[in-house]
Amino acid sequence: MLKLGRIFTTGIRINQLGDRRKRIYKIGLRIDQYAYINKLHHVHPAEKLAFALITMIICLALSTPITSLSVILLMAGLVIFAGRIPALFYLKLMFLPMFFLVAGVLTVAFSFSPKDTYPFLWGFKLGGYTLGVTAASLATAQALFLKSLGAVSCLYFLSLTTPMVEILAGLKKLKLPSFFFEFMTLVFRFFFFFLETAEKIFFFQSFRGG
Repeated sequence: MLKLGRIFTTGIRINQLGDRRKRIYKIGLRIDQYAYINKLHHVHPAEKLAFALITMIICLALSTPITSLSVILLMAGLVIFAGRIPALFYLKLMFLPMFFLVAGVLTVAFSFSPKDTYPFLWGFKLGGYTLGVTAASLATAQALFLKSLGAVSCLYFLSLTTPMVEILAGLKKLKLPSFFFEFMTLVFRFFFFFLETAEKIFFFQSFRGG
């Protein structure tokens, strides 16, 4: 009886995974839809493209938390208040890369070195080595996290306010090589795969927890 119950529960969760996949494609369709109906659609695509790229470069070049937070808040304000895109939908998009960003910065936050080499704030010993967190590594991880999130917000601003066709048309005016546009198209298609992967991770984490 217990075994049948587990099989039934597994079947329900597999169906839920199919529903999540449908929801992912709905998110992608909504992104494309908002790119056409947002209140910033009348702004020239080249201006939005230049603004997003310049802001991203500033965010990546200046490794200060204040700069990164300013970029995140600026892009959120433009998307939500100027573009009239629902705040909840934008927050959901910003939450999607969190798992990958946290996994990346954790490798930066932790240091592995001979004991007493660095002033560890917290750590534990593994033989003659110590694995832990220092003030410097924690500050670097924080700056990297905010910088990455700031760059993501710039890309979201561009994708939510400008259709992909117009983005490619604006890039063509820069006389870039043809392979660059093929790469952009692949990135655009990979975005939906990224959403699906994130949803699968959340699903199987809840599956293991249940």
